[in-house]
Order: sequence, then structure tokens, then C-alpha cells
Amino acid sequence: MKRIFTTITLLAMIIFAGCTDLDDIYRQLDEQKKDLANVKQLINATTNKLSVVSYKELDDKSGYELSMSDGSKIILKHGAQGEPGEQGKPGEPGAPGPDGDANLTITETDDAIIITYMGVTYTLPKAPPINPLSLVAEYNVNPEGTGFVTSLTACNVSGYFTFDDAVDKFTPSITISGKKYHLPSREEWQSIVPLSAVHVQFTNTESHDDISETVTVQGTSITMTSDFRTGVNKVSYALRYKGTDLVSAWRYEYISDGNNTHIKVTSRSLKGQTVVTVDEIAKTEFWSANGDNDVTRHFPASGYFYSGSLNSVDTHGYFWSSSPRGSNAWIMGFGSSYASSGGSHRDHGLSVRLFASGD
Repeated sequence: MKRIFTTITLLAMIIFAGCTDLDDIYRQLDEQKKDLANVKQLINATTNKLSVVSYKELDDKSGYELSMSDGSKIILKHGAQGEPGEQGKPGEPGAPGPDGDANLTITETDDAIIITYMGVTYTLPKAPPINPLSLVAEYNVNPEGTGFVTSLTACNVSGYFTFDDAVDKFTPSITISGKKYHLPSREEWQSIVPLSAVHVQFTNTESHDDISETVTVQGTSITMTSDFRTGVNKVSYALRYKGTDLVSAWRYEYISDGNNTHIKVTSRSLKGQTVVTVDEIAKTEFWSANGDNDVTRHFPASGYFYSGSLNSVDTHGYFWSSSPRGSNAWIMGFGSSYASSGGSHRDHGLSVRLFASGD
């Protein structure tokens, strides 16, 4: 009601006070519109049970930016500064001015972000740590480079791009269906598939513990350790991101199925589950239950294009990164016995799988 009354008062000032500074009145009206829009966003976030992924203070210290679980952002600003008080007589303090509209506070608990804005308190849950695999687009880029194919696993529908073409088209980002994506760096690919082929093998049975990995997730460099169990019934398993909030179980499977040959990667957050080991993860029963929050991506064996012909279709998959490697460039690649990061000639035509840009 206070805001509505203020708006009515401002309108009255426009009508009845010709000497009023109209620019200042319009500015105040614009600020109130923004306040009301922010309140609507907070109400919608509460109603739709959105959670807060992160928040940060604005560069000019005028408020905060909240990143929400649906990808939206809410910008809340402190209210206007109070009017100056009357000047006092010489030697005496002046009278205090009216209070400003400093109407924004944000406090944080273990599970929630508590926002007090314009006299109302909103309690929004914190979003669980993002699963790195969820940042990977579900489908390959189409031949035109303008969108995605519609099959998860078909090997004969994806576009083929040279390294230079991929960098030109998909960096710094491309918007598809209203969402921004980008060509991932080598370190971003390694957040999904480890650097060495030793750690994801489908035929050789090996164990590797406390392997140090440095990867990039949403622009942040993360160093962690990981445990691997390879070639367990032709599937590789991993406990990755140990010692971080992103600790998670990973399953890598090569599926040979003609034109639908692909690797299937599944990841499950393990935050708070301190007793899970890689040997438990490598058991079938671990994945047959409690999979409601699993994230899965399929990578077709679409081969590569070079010198006018397609090669290795239905057996191998190769995906560009945005990172040069000397005269070549880094890729994520796989075959029937491995998955890893490697290199490729820049003039080869490879598939592109984009990552969400988060803005």
C-alpha cells in the first residue's frame, strides 16, 4: 500500500506542480516499476520452488545478482539514499534526514538463502551442486551448425566441422532455442571424460586410485582426486571430484549397435554420502537403485570427415574442443576400447557437442 500511495502522490505532483523536476519523478517511477518486477520474480521463485545456485554483490555495490536453478537471474538493488536533514546552527548538529529506503538484506544458512526485500522476507533453498555432465547439451550439432540433431545415438546425422569452423561458429557462444551454448575447452571436456585413456577402458580391467585431475566447470578450475575401475564387464566406473562438493559416481559404457553405436555416460551426485567407494560404484546394484537424479549423455560414433569421405563411422567418435594443441587441436575421442582427450588435425571434419554457457 505504501508503494501504491507513493506512486499516486508522484502522479499528483506531475499534474499539480508545474515547477516539479519531471525527470526526477520519472526516475522514481521507473525505480518503483523495477521494485515491483523484482518482487514478482521473488514470488515466482517461491511459488515455483526455485533454488539459488549462487549470488554475488554487484560491482558497484548497489545490490546483488542471484542465479536461479532455472537459469534465470534476479537482480535486487538497495533502496534510495535518504534525504539530507536540515542544516544546524553553527556549532550545533543538524536534524537527521528521513530514512532512506535501504530495503535489501541477504543472509545465508547451510540450506537456504534468506532475502529481506521491501519489508518482506523470502526463504529460498540453495540449489544442490551442479552435476558437470548436466552442462553438456543432449544432442550433437546439426550439419548447418544452427541447432541440434534430434537423435541421441544415430551416427549418420551430425554435422562435421573443421577446427577453425567450429571455433568461428561456436565461440564465444551461440544461442539455440533461447539458450546460450559454447564450444568447450579441453579442460571442460576433461570434466566429463578424463585426460588419459588409461582411466576409461572398456576391455582392460585395471584399478587406479587417487589420480589427480584439474578440470574446468562453469569457468572455475577445480583440482581433485579420482578413483577408477576399468573394464568391469566392458564398462568403466569412477569416483570423481573427491574432496569437493561435486563428488560423484561415473559410469562409461561403449554400446556397439550399428548406426546407433555410442558411448553412454552416466553421473550421480554423491554429496553427503561419505561412505561410497569406487568398488561399490562398480557394482550393478549401485546403479539399479536411487537413480532419480542421475544425468545421462549419449555420444554417437559419428567418425570423422576428411578428403571427401567419412571414416570410422559406427566405431569411433571425435568431438572438437576450443583448445589448440600446437599445430593441431584438442578433442574428446573414443573407440571400442577407450575414451580420452587427444589431438586431431585441424582440417579434419569432426562432430561438435556444445556445453551450456550458463548466462
